[in-house]
Amino acid sequence: MPHESDPLSRRLLETRHGVLHVWRTPSVEDGLPLVCLHMSPQSGRQFHPLARLLAGERELIMIDRLGFGYSDPVAERMPFPEYARASLDAVDGLDIGRFDLLGIHTGTSEAVALREEAPERVRSVVLAALPVFSDEELHQFRSTYAHPPAVEEDGSHFAVIWERFRRWQGETPSWPTELTNERVLDDVRAWPSSAPTYASLFDYEIGERLRQISQPLLVMAPRDDIWVQTQRGLELLPEHAEVVDMSHLTHEIFAVHGDTIAGHLRGFLGALTE
Repeated sequence: MPHESDPLSRRLLETRHGVLHVWRTPSVEDGLPLVCLHMSPQSGRQFHPLARLLAGERELIMIDRLGFGYSDPVAERMPFPEYARASLDAVDGLDIGRFDLLGIHTGTSEAVALREEAPERVRSVVLAALPVFSDEELHQFRSTYAHPPAVEEDGSHFAVIWERFRRWQGETPSWPTELTNERVLDDVRAWPSSAPTYASLFDYEIGERLRQISQPLLVMAPRDDIWVQTQRGLELLPEHAEVVDMSHLTHEIFAVHGDTIAGHLRGFLGALTE
């Protein structure tokens, strides 16, 4: 739970597919809210470092996607745009009209789907990494992620998850072990829902949809585990897109490089008008 002095608060909101858990910072007089959509199998916690940096400047709405964090699990596989529609229901539940969008990895795809669902309400879009997969990559990712985890009697499945995050930690200077623990907990929490969500995600192609984004668009390109896919996606962006080369950064850009990301967001969003 946030401390009394923490700018983060929490809400539970009814949607067409169940209850979503949402983190938010206090509203501000100037500037639209920034709706933040996380990667899988994480949660809205991914944006907490950024939220604390921007609190008082901009309201952040950090949604635990359906099936992740403290939101309701996914009962069965459903088309990927339904996740975006559920998130939009949560935004409606907060009485928010127009807003800016920020997504990373799965959140990138969800942001693209949400923009398609309500283009008149989305002022601008910020995407961190672009999951544009080839057919061969889709086959590999499906075999890795789109199946429920095998639960072993000796608990060794937990060690497998821990080592996966430890590998990424080893590739990322300044990534603390406490962050690994937080990410593993999010991973385990999402078990009932992560496999059907990944299966839906891998059926949702964003390549051509990227070209259709007419709103102001900022794309951040870190050298993380979908760097190859992001490079492919950069070739599909509309001409007006602004691209920030972050090839010197790797994973966890919000947690490890929050100041840098906050600076880019201030510059991009601050230049926008209603």
